[in-house]
Amino acid sequence: MHNNPMVQYFIPALFILLYSSLLSANNNFSISGQLLYFNYEEFSDTGASLNHETGFIPGINLTYNRGDNHLDFTFSHGVVDYDGHTQAGAPHATETYETLYITSYQRLFPFNDGLDKNNYYTKIAHTFWQRDIQANNGINGLYEEYSWWSFEAGIQTMIFQNDNQNMSFEIGILHTLNGRIFIDLRNQGYGYPELSLGNRAGINMSLSFTSRTSDQQSIYFNIGYQHWKFGKSNSRTLFNGSSSITIFEPRSHSYHSNISVGLINYF
Repeated sequence: MHNNPMVQYFIPALFILLYSSLLSANNNFSISGQLLYFNYEEFSDTGASLNHETGFIPGINLTYNRGDNHLDFTFSHGVVDYDGHTQAGAPHATETYETLYITSYQRLFPFNDGLDKNNYYTKIAHTFWQRDIQANNGINGLYEEYSWWSFEAGIQTMIFQNDNQNMSFEIGILHTLNGRIFIDLRNQGYGYPELSLGNRAGINMSLSFTSRTSDQQSIYFNIGYQHWKFGKSNSRTLFNGSSSITIFEPRSHSYHSNISVGLINYF
């Protein structure tokens, strides 16, 4: 197994947030609860659906904003429904425990040198996903770990704004980078092999509403949607001393929607 991702991604992000807050008095920090609709599907080479995982997953989001710089960390964990097939083609239904750690940095670039509130932006993000498919009806479970980077570029526009409220819309095109998967096959004697995922493009959109409740605090609502793909991975042949298998990760689509409600504190 790998190092605890909470240590790998959350602790460094928290350190950066705290250190940056000392450099400027013009910043804010937000915390929100999030509900993610998880929607993931894998496909065969012929386009047939191999398995489909769907369900709602709760999470928490932390964001630090300093001027045009935004650092974000999201942790989500929950159980979704797994609807798929065995290797023999028989229907198979179970549950999957899903855990997601996402850390991102976004930089805004004003359209007109700060004369309005519309911006271009770039974003880089890292995702670590633990996928634990549960055993059911005599069929073994399977544990996998995915990790990838994504680079995104897009536009953020202010729909309306006054002294106490504003609404903004953001849309961007993203591309995954360095996608990898680790598959736990140690119980079968094949170890913990790594495969390289086929990196593909995607899209990210969000609609945000903020309402000022005091000089030091605002409440905000956000609705988001993200879609991306992974192509079929490379293949690997494994040997456990008595038999061999060839493994690969099929191509996949992810369609994730989320809604969050939180507080922004200015300091």
